[in-house]
Amino acid sequence: MKWLLSVFLLSVLLFPLFASIADNDPLYAVWRKLDVAFSAATEISSAQETPAQEFITFSREYKEILNDNFYRLLVVHDSEFRELLLSIESKADKIDRTFSSATEISECVTMYNSLQKDIMEYLLLRNKVSENSGSFYAMLLIVCSLIIVIIVAVIFEYRRRLSKADTEQNRMILFTQAVMQGQEEERRRISLELHDTLAQDIKSAQLLCERLVPSAVTDKIKTTCFECIQQIRTICYNLTPPDLEMGNLSAALIHLCGTFQRDNAIPCTLVIESEKLCNSFSSVYKLHIFRLVQESLANIGKHACASEVTVVLRRTKRQTLLILVTDDGKGFDPKEKKIGSEHFGIKGMRERALFMNGTIDFITSPSDGTEVRIEIPC
Repeated sequence: MKWLLSVFLLSVLLFPLFASIADNDPLYAVWRKLDVAFSAATEISSAQETPAQEFITFSREYKEILNDNFYRLLVVHDSEFRELLLSIESKADKIDRTFSSATEISECVTMYNSLQKDIMEYLLLRNKVSENSGSFYAMLLIVCSLIIVIIVAVIFEYRRRLSKADTEQNRMILFTQAVMQGQEEERRRISLELHDTLAQDIKSAQLLCERLVPSAVTDKIKTTCFECIQQIRTICYNLTPPDLEMGNLSAALIHLCGTFQRDNAIPCTLVIESEKLCNSFSSVYKLHIFRLVQESLANIGKHACASEVTVVLRRTKRQTLLILVTDDGKGFDPKEKKIGSEHFGIKGMRERALFMNGTIDFITSPSDGTEVRIEIPC
């Protein structure tokens, strides 16, 4: 792990630093000064004048260069550079110890040749590292480019699938809306058929019965006809509530809860925070709200075995309409009622809530009653 970290530091720190000074290396610049001065001095050399002072200047400037952070990193992290730089440093120490104005020209030539060999090796190694760093960063650029391309492709594919999912969801909502609209139209047609045919026929039979001689049988027939007409009217009202047709949701809910209480012999309390709140929705939303409450009460009548029911409509702080239909019946285990196994009524309730951008939850447990919680944006 430490070895990998060292390699990483060498790659990240040394290569960029080295590449940045490859064309203007301070060590090479100091050597070039010595090289030029040494060449000029040897051309006009005499017994009294040697380039020893130039070597002393090179030694001083070289040691100043070694204090630079870049060269310290080279000494720490790269063995080849460390050997070369230490070799040049040992020659600089020798220059400090032995060179003076009286140093022989032959000794200067020997030192020059030795330094030149080390400098040439240094330059070759520097060029090698520069090439390696160039290859490294080219490969890094290719890898980063590939990663970016892959990320862009993934984002594009994700957005495409998300758009497709949204399109499918919108189609499903439109399909559900069309199905519900068809159901409502069919309910309206059936309601009219019942009212205009069957109810009228029973009413005619009741009138004919009144012309017969009064007896227990005729009284029974008239009573039965009256009950049938009442039941048909109730069915017609539930199929297409006249109050709802006129836009009065509150009146439709009051009639619905009253009919539920009468038919099931279960006390049903309706609490509406504000009639204005109920009537602030469109006619389509009012119909969906009515059907949600109607289906909730129907489920209670069929399955809950409740002794009391409460229906509450109120506005929340989030500016939503909260509908609570609560009973004290036997409840059920939510884990056993997975969405995939729900009966058609509950699926329809979920679809109606989704159509209005709302939510519906069933809060219940065995022997602890049930609360249907519906929340719809106002």
